[in-house]
Amino acid sequence: MKKDDELVADFDLLSNEAKSVLKLNWNEAISSFKQDTSVFILGRGTGHEIAQEAALKPKETCQLHAESYSAADVQHGPMKLATSGLHMIAFIPNDTGKDGVIRAAWILATNGSKVFIVNGVVEGCTSLPTQNTKKPYLPKFHR
Repeated sequence: MKKDDELVADFDLLSNEAKSVLKLNWNEAISSFKQDTSVFILGRGTGHEIAQEAALKPKETCQLHAESYSAADVQHGPMKLATSGLHMIAFIPNDTGKDGVIRAAWILATNGSKVFIVNGVVEGCTSLPTQNTKKPYLPKFHR
């Protein structure tokens, strides 16, 4: 298969997976965020990069204050801001940052925050449905 054919096949796969993602039901999280004035987005490693981008979306689309934090840093101050009733999304990566995000999400939920989990299950948190990809879409220089 030529390079161009591979690229076209990859875009077809990506297009089909994107259509599946748009059908995922995150209504519980959306309803929770409607009442908020601020939200935390948590990640670590590649998950932190996703969290940074995800924090822009509520700002751009809903004029909702959102901040992203690394699970490694959230325990050094931002966790004190996480009062009962704060809503957050935690992106659990499939790399070495996984345990740190799980631990931070659990602590935040235990302290009264409503934590929604992307890509996993954490006691006391609500897991959101996700779509596993058949092929990673990270450029080679990023892997």
